[in-house]
Amino acid sequence: MTTLSTSRVLQSPWFEGSGFVNIPVFSLSYSVGRSLVNYTGKVTLCSNNTIYETVTQNIWCDTEGNASNTIVLGAHLDSVLAGPGINDNGSGSSTVLEILIQWLTAGLIPKNRIRFAWWSAEEEGLMGSRNYLRHLKENNPEEFKKIILGLNLDMVGSPNYITMIGIFPNDSSLNITALSGSNYITSLFEKFYNETLNSTSPVPYDHMPMTAGSDHYAFLEQGIPAGRIHSGAAQIKTKQQRKTYGGLANVQADTCYHQSCDTVENINHDVLSQIAQATANVLYEVAMDGNVYDKLHSTQNEMFVYSTTMDDAYPPNEYF
Repeated sequence: MTTLSTSRVLQSPWFEGSGFVNIPVFSLSYSVGRSLVNYTGKVTLCSNNTIYETVTQNIWCDTEGNASNTIVLGAHLDSVLAGPGINDNGSGSSTVLEILIQWLTAGLIPKNRIRFAWWSAEEEGLMGSRNYLRHLKENNPEEFKKIILGLNLDMVGSPNYITMIGIFPNDSSLNITALSGSNYITSLFEKFYNETLNSTSPVPYDHMPMTAGSDHYAFLEQGIPAGRIHSGAAQIKTKQQRKTYGGLANVQADTCYHQSCDTVENINHDVLSQIAQATANVLYEVAMDGNVYDKLHSTQNEMFVYSTTMDDAYPPNEYF
């Protein structure tokens, strides 16, 4: 039996000018497949498809600060065609915007330049972030070298949430130069939940490998450290996680993931606020640190060893 890819898009990036697949491919849902397993009659499949190429755009803006230590905080603006995408990813893109507004309202001047970014075409294979970094590397390598960190927000208001801090994945295709800095960012998120959010007791969190599911991966591919925090998508909440976070056990973190019901009613405002605070705190720490480059590349960070129960939550190339 042939095993079909569980993702809409290959893990390897699509390049401008690459040809489209012109061989018809059909993919059935699990329930339809089950109904056909023992069927011995004739099955007729009909499909009416249009293959087209369209133009999308990234949006970004820069603050003042040391341009040689540019920190990118980004989120994808697109959603799947099936729904409005309020949690995926209105929650992440609006949080990036709110952090920018609060940063400017407070009159903060970072020591290191911050680039606030909103990526296009993430749902089609991280095309916006991948193309941005690849184009910069090929056409303006000096500017590319100034990017020292990529932070990513994708689905941060899941109704049945599980708070998950990103960790460097077990992925042999990645440039190991991103390991140290990624571990450092993981430690900053952990510090916020362990010490800052509640001064009397740590606030719980899980870990999640930063596989090729969202725009942080575009940075890891280029050897740039990355970090993320996520509230869950198709992960099934365990009984233990229900005790930890509340909500419903044996139910997805977001039952409206990639569906038409991903509306404004599909947001948990408590976790949205919590993750916004965590991200703003980490961003402030790295943006205000004149020695952040050295900390991101310290060999001591490579000694961190993280374990996670979420490794099998997604296939390695499932896009959020």
